[in-house]
Amino acid sequence: MYTYVEKGEKYEGEWLNNLKHGIGKATYAEGEYFGRFENGKRHGEGVFKYKKNRDIYSGSWKHGKKHGNGTYIFTDTKTKVYYDIFKHLDCW
Repeated sequence: MYTYVEKGEKYEGEWLNNLKHGIGKATYAEGEYFGRFENGKRHGEGVFKYKKNRDIYSGSWKHGKKHGNGTYIFTDTKTKVYYDIFKHLDCW
């Protein structure tokens, strides 16, 4: 377990070759992520909670982007949207 703090970002978790790798928790200006990392990026299963609107995404990640199956919860309306198409959307 290692803790890293720099430029408003905080990371607590596993490291490999000086990169976030394994299970960890990262806090960014835009929100907080808990889940798997690979080679410094969100990769595998994880949950991202957005600070501004408090929405939540829980699902798969690949190379730092949402990818594959996931659930996006719009906090203000309590609407849940289930996705299996993130792999087709490169904008995430």
